Amino acid sequence: MSALLCLAVRAGQVSTIDQLYLLSGTPTNYGDEAFPVSLYRIDGQKLKTVRQIVPKNVGLYAVSVASNALFILYPNETPTAASIIHFDQPDLSDDVTFNPKGLVVLQSFLTVAQPPGEGTEELIPLVTEPPKPPDPLLGTVLSISSDLNAKQRVKTEAWVDYQAIYREGDPGGAFDKPSFVAASATDRIVVSLFGKSTAIGPLPPALVGAQHLSIVVASSKYLGVAVIPARIQDVLQLKSREVFVLDRERHKWITVPIEGSSIFCRLFDDWMACRGEEQSTFQVIENLKSQRKIQMETGQTDNEILAIKGDKAFYRINDAIYEGILAGNSLRSSSLLVKDDSVHEIHWIFWSK
Repeated sequence: MSALLCLAVRAGQVSTIDQLYLLSGTPTNYGDEAFPVSLYRIDGQKLKTVRQIVPKNVGLYAVSVASNALFILYPNETPTAASIIHFDQPDLSDDVTFNPKGLVVLQSFLTVAQPPGEGTEELIPLVTEPPKPPDPLLGTVLSISSDLNAKQRVKTEAWVDYQAIYREGDPGGAFDKPSFVAASATDRIVVSLFGKSTAIGPLPPALVGAQHLSIVVASSKYLGVAVIPARIQDVLQLKSREVFVLDRERHKWITVPIEGSSIFCRLFDDWMACRGEEQSTFQVIENLKSQRKIQMETGQTDNEILAIKGDKAFYRINDAIYEGILAGNSLRSSSLLVKDDSVHEIHWIFWSK
C-alpha cells in the first residue's frame, strides 16, 4: 500500500544542509528571452548567492547532471561553451569553449556519459554540414571532459561513449524538456545519429518492434526506456504510460506505470520520482530495488523532487524547498529549508564534499 504525503511542515527544524548548493536556471532555446544561472547556499532559510554562472543577457541552453558535476551550456539559442560546476570545488570557475563556429546542436541526443575509468563527459552532437535530403545529416559527437587535468578537454567522434549514458531525467519548471531519442534494432536499444548507431543496452521484450523510444533515465545501475508514440494526437489521448526499467545488476526488467499522457521522471540512486503530467500536483516515488512506493500529493502544480539522499527527500513546492524523511511507505517530518522568490527557478541541488 502507498501512503499520501502529509504536508504538515515544521519551520526551523535542524537539518543537514552543510555543503548544500542550489542552482537556478531556466533554458529558453527558442526565443529572445533569457534568464541568468546562479549558484546559491542557504543562510537563515533564505538564499545566499555564491556566484553567477551565466548572466541574463547570455542565457541558458541546457543543464546536464552527472554524479560529480553539472554541465551548463550557454548561450541560450546556440550553445558555444559549457560551464562545469564540480561538486568537490563548487567555487571554481571552469568554462570550456566547444563550438566556436556556432554549429547546430541536436538537443535530443545531448547527454552525460560516465565511461568506466574515464571520468565524466558531456556528449554534444553537432551538425557539421547543411542538411541535404534525403541523405542523413552529417555531424560529429563531441565530448567535454570534466577532468581539469585532461590533456584534451574536448574530443570529437565520441560515438562509443553513448554506451555509458548517464541521464538523471527531467527537472521541474515550465520549460521544454526534449526526450532523449533512441531506437530499437533487433534485441538492442540503439542511439542512431549521423548515419551511425551505438548500442546502449538490451531491448525489453515488450518493446520488440517499437520504432521510436526515449531514454527516460540511465545510470550504471538502471536503464529506463519508454515508447514515443508516432503522432502527437496519439500522446494526448493516452491516459497512462509505462516506463520499462532494466535493473542492470539483477538483469531484470521492471515495469513502472505512469498515470497521465506524458512521462517526467528523475532518478536518484535506487529511487525514481515520476509524474504523468507537467502540471500535475501528484508525484510517485518508487524504490526500484524494493518496489516500495510513496504517493505524494503536493496540492500545487509547481513542484518537483530535487534529490533523495539516504532516507531523506528534498523537494520544491513553488518558492519553498523542504526536507522529509522516507519512512516505510510515507514521507514524514517535513521541514522547511528555504523560502525565497528565486526558489521558483531552482531545479538542481547537490552536496559538496
